[in-house]
Amino acid sequence: MEQLAEKGWHIKVMTDHSGPEMVWRAWVSWRRGAQPHKEESTKQSDLAAIESWVQSTVAGWVFE
Repeated sequence: MEQLAEKGWHIKVMTDHSGPEMVWRAWVSWRRGAQPHKEESTKQSDLAAIESWVQSTVAGWVFE
């Protein structure tokens, strides 16, 4: 994820205690170019799943 951040991707990860079990929330966005900026988000049970999701989301991103 550090390499993605160095390339200009915005990645936010935080805990979410709103449900019965704590989960991790993640957002990834690309903020270059015209508005609106594209953003994706997810909730996962562990950090390994978050990292996997970030990597696969960025790899599959379609720029319009």
